[in-house]
Amino acid sequence: MKTTIITPELQIETETFESLHLRITELTAQLAKMETLVKYYENQFLKMKRRQFGASSEKFPINNADYRQTSLFNEPKPEELTKIPEMEEITYKRRKRTGKREEDLTGLPVERIDYELPEEERVCPECGETMRDIGTDVRRDLKLIPAQVVVVEHTAHTYACANCQKNNDSTPIKKSKSPTALIPGSLASPSLVAYITTQKYLNGMPLYRLEKGFIYDGVVISRQTMANWAGRKCKKRIYCSPKQPGLLNVRRRT
Repeated sequence: MKTTIITPELQIETETFESLHLRITELTAQLAKMETLVKYYENQFLKMKRRQFGASSEKFPINNADYRQTSLFNEPKPEELTKIPEMEEITYKRRKRTGKREEDLTGLPVERIDYELPEEERVCPECGETMRDIGTDVRRDLKLIPAQVVVVEHTAHTYACANCQKNNDSTPIKKSKSPTALIPGSLASPSLVAYITTQKYLNGMPLYRLEKGFIYDGVVISRQTMANWAGRKCKKRIYCSPKQPGLLNVRRRT
């Protein structure tokens, strides 16, 4: 039976071999892990690239089984693709349309301002005769008239017979008729209520902004008052007349 004598040099070589083997095992495990990560990131990169630059779902590759379904539809023949269709010329006449700007201005009132030369400037510089008007050059612009609040006093006069007042015991009295107030006991007029309801419900303007706008015009109308008018608390319905924008038709609820 042989006996192995372990020398110090042999013991050092054995420990070195074991440490190297352990290091190789760790490096092998790290390498396998890195290869797995590399494959994972490659797949993610390909997916992102395919999603950004790949074909859409409406296109089918030729080697795909679903591509065969497209053969169910009739495809044009090669000679039909190269065939040029015959062309025919069609001519017609139509009435010339008026310009868009003229169409937009047809429903607006027109205010004309004429600029004419004075009499002394109409003298011909060559012969001295009076020059005549041979045409005009028209330029158009839009003038905006801001809203203006005016106090309208409806004054109903009362009449009495002066002769009967002196000679008779009774005196006949007549009073002229005045338009009925839209909302009794208030300053509301048809045009004012129409303006408030239009700004609030059609243009979407809050009542507090309307209140500030009236203050700028020198009129104090609280938003509560405007809310009462717009809410038709006077038990009347107000209808704007399309033919006369400034006129309102007032109807009582049934």
